[in-house]
Amino acid sequence: MPPQQLQYLESQQCFAAVPTDSLDALVAAFVQHAHACCPVVDVAALAEQHRTRKVPWLLLHAVCIAGASFCKPETIRQAGFTDAGALRSSLFSRAKALVDAGYERDREVVLASAIVLATWCDGAGEPWAAVSWLNTAATVFEGLTLPAERARCVWWTMVARDAFSASLLGRQLRLKTKPRYEMITAADVVAAGVAAADADRFVDTVQMAVWLRQLVLAGEMGGAASVAAPLDEMRAWLADRTHPALVLLGHYHVLYAYLAAADRAPLEADAERAAAAVIDLGADLVLVDDLADLGFDSCAAFALAAVYYLDRVHRAPTDRLFAAQLRVAELVIHHLRDRWHHAVWVSSLCARFHDAKAPMPVGLPSYITDLDLVTA
Repeated sequence: MPPQQLQYLESQQCFAAVPTDSLDALVAAFVQHAHACCPVVDVAALAEQHRTRKVPWLLLHAVCIAGASFCKPETIRQAGFTDAGALRSSLFSRAKALVDAGYERDREVVLASAIVLATWCDGAGEPWAAVSWLNTAATVFEGLTLPAERARCVWWTMVARDAFSASLLGRQLRLKTKPRYEMITAADVVAAGVAAADADRFVDTVQMAVWLRQLVLAGEMGGAASVAAPLDEMRAWLADRTHPALVLLGHYHVLYAYLAAADRAPLEADAERAAAAVIDLGADLVLVDDLADLGFDSCAAFALAAVYYLDRVHRAPTDRLFAAQLRVAELVIHHLRDRWHHAVWVSSLCARFHDAKAPMPVGLPSYITDLDLVTA
């Protein structure tokens, strides 16, 4: 690489890590918590590289960004940042500079880092960054030959990331081809270094993503495909599953189908029940301080519940129940602000709804702008 480019990367702090104590905590948080949500990094190799301080810079920044969502505030402050959002924003800029410069030549490192960054990328003013990172990951994956077990894990992780990102951000799917591999199994995820209980939940999350893909595709087809079949299949499958993360995902699917529908009337009653259930569960989790155990994508249920109640309050400004439910949704999202980066733009949307002088969130999806909740 030309000396001028290296100097530029150095000036952007691309080759600088956070202090050792904080770095150890961030890497440990990634291995213990974040990896189970995104099992694409070889954690055994990561542990050895971290021990010898030889983790590739791109991967190190990605791992720290993800780990920050599971660290205590004092760990973030010891790293030199005011909060997890500030840490993510700074390290995200460093990772992006490295990728733009083509610094990392190991394509497997780029692949794993891009998928992690697509999941935990900076959400402050740049919610569409997830799309760019997923595009990078998909492009690199196409040119790699991986062992079958690892390829399945990586592929289905990208499929899940694609579905949840496409629905929340209101964009088209990136991976539109039919599944290239058999459905991921818990054994695949355990082989990637994830505990058995977490592996089962990740496989369940991927299954939920399969139904979510069908809902997104129905929207892309302009309503030509019915959302009833995937929603009915999902409800039957969820009947004997009680983990709050999966319950919230079920409600998320219903709320997404409602908000993205050209004709919302057939789903109105279902959406009202789903939004109320999300608020009830969120209030219970905040009271017992148990939000930390939620799956990453389950947090999005609170975002769509907030959008649902923003619309109801917009249509019925004097309805106190809807206003109260909206406030609970905002409270839960506030509690998630350090753990779930999308909380930034959701909170900004709510602030703009209440105060016309508040900044307008950037890149809102069409299912929100179509509601005409806020004006430019």
